Amino acid sequence: MAYNKRSYSITVLGPSGITITPNSFNFSINLGRNQPASWTLQMSDPTGAYAGSVLDPASGKEFSAIVTGGATFTTPILLPTRKSWNAAAKNGYHLSLSGTDSSRKLMVRNQTMASQTSVLGNVLSAQTLAEYICITYGLTPDMAFTDYEIMKWMFQATTPMEKLLELFGVVFAEWIITSNNVMNVYDQFGGPDSGLTFNASNCSVIEETVEDIQVINRVQVIRTRAVKNYGEKDVTAPGRYEIPFSQPVYYPHYSTPIEINGGWYKGAGADAITFFHADDTWDYTGSGATPYVKAYATFLVNPTTPWHGKIEFDGISASEAAILSSFDQTYDVTVNDLPSQAIYGIQPADTPITNVLIPNATIAQLHGERYILEANRRLRTYSFQPRVAGTIILPCRKAVIEEPVGGIDGNIYIETANITVTPRGLSNTFTAVVDPT
Repeated sequence: MAYNKRSYSITVLGPSGITITPNSFNFSINLGRNQPASWTLQMSDPTGAYAGSVLDPASGKEFSAIVTGGATFTTPILLPTRKSWNAAAKNGYHLSLSGTDSSRKLMVRNQTMASQTSVLGNVLSAQTLAEYICITYGLTPDMAFTDYEIMKWMFQATTPMEKLLELFGVVFAEWIITSNNVMNVYDQFGGPDSGLTFNASNCSVIEETVEDIQVINRVQVIRTRAVKNYGEKDVTAPGRYEIPFSQPVYYPHYSTPIEINGGWYKGAGADAITFFHADDTWDYTGSGATPYVKAYATFLVNPTTPWHGKIEFDGISASEAAILSSFDQTYDVTVNDLPSQAIYGIQPADTPITNVLIPNATIAQLHGERYILEANRRLRTYSFQPRVAGTIILPCRKAVIEEPVGGIDGNIYIETANITVTPRGLSNTFTAVVDPT
């Protein structure tokens, strides 16, 4: 591992005024897009001050570490999950701490929060709910991903992180925990510019990884769901009958008579199935804008024993349609990556994508585009080693290769970073992919 040779120090700040500035230490932290940080701090403990429970993970301690010297870097909040303390051969005592960042607070199992439903005047959004979860579990939200409206949101016996990932997954948002306990959430490849420019003089490629993945360049995103609704009646003679429906609904995206052992006649004029609405108007086609309240149909047969007829359709509930004007009852969006198809031919996803949180065709289109980017993201990955002392690289940032470095040029997007620092030097290797934006 190559170190930038300078003098570095580390200050560990903890609860109850704990401040540790060790003379001998080795601190390493791994940061990544969409993953908790992992870290290790090894240091001398000449007096045995930390042999007891002061730094035990079970005590719920939280720390932050500030690296100073050739660079200044403040870590995310660090949560120890393992402590090892022993008598070292030469330096008295030795302490080793390791753990994760505060995203651990979002991974407690079997949590239950109040479920949420949009109402008139208070329409829920993905960003609002994500902020609600973060604040509830002690993180500061910084949400910069594409927002969308949500009708119903259930939260029972799960982990907060699982619910956040459901919200993020609609638009393939990506997250990272940064200093001061902030959960930064960006659009896919949407993190900020790092301001860093690399070339052959200040950065080298130490590894290129190419994965033999199955390319995906066509996806279909559909909603065929809505409220299942039906009306039915037993009759013994032909005539016109009022059909009670199970609930008021807005007009369906399909409506079809279903024959059980009789049948409803769906014709024209007075013999058509007639849907009445809340405003006392009616039509034959089911294309109006107000909820069903009742329907009439003509039963054609004259059996000797009662026969049963049924009408069934899919629709959207009247309450949902009134609240979310942007909520599409149905959509069927196909997204093609034409440049990829020109190279590999058409390579579709295995099955259509269905996600109840996708509210409309616009977000469905966005979901499909980002699905393709994500599916092919790991095709080629690069590992870099900066050559300039004190360079700190963080994930979810953009950088520029201003001239070919190992055959790469253009914009890159940083995926992971490993920072290792001792009093004698700092190493920061990072991985990146070509930024498709």
